[in-house]
Amino acid sequence: MKVIIADGLWNSSDEGQTASYDYIMKYRVPIAFVNPGDNLTLGRTFVSKGFKVVRWRDDDREGEFIKVNKVYSPKITNSSAGYMYKRVSTGTSDDD
Repeated sequence: MKVIIADGLWNSSDEGQTASYDYIMKYRVPIAFVNPGDNLTLGRTFVSKGFKVVRWRDDDREGEFIKVNKVYSPKITNSSAGYMYKRVSTGTSDDD
């Protein structure tokens, strides 16, 4: 069994305002069966084979620019392979 702790943060304030960071998952705990080699897995990330390349010249900035994007799409492929606990208490603050 592999346990992954989702401890990512996000800034919930408006642009130009003082940053206000909070945990992305906070009180949520996903439980999932993930096995990339099996059809019985919660989800997959589908990736395009090629890159999307855009090239342009900007004479005002005296330069040529190249933008490269990889197109991917994460999808839930088997919702029976996972469950989301939506209100989990950590027991460490008054917010719990």
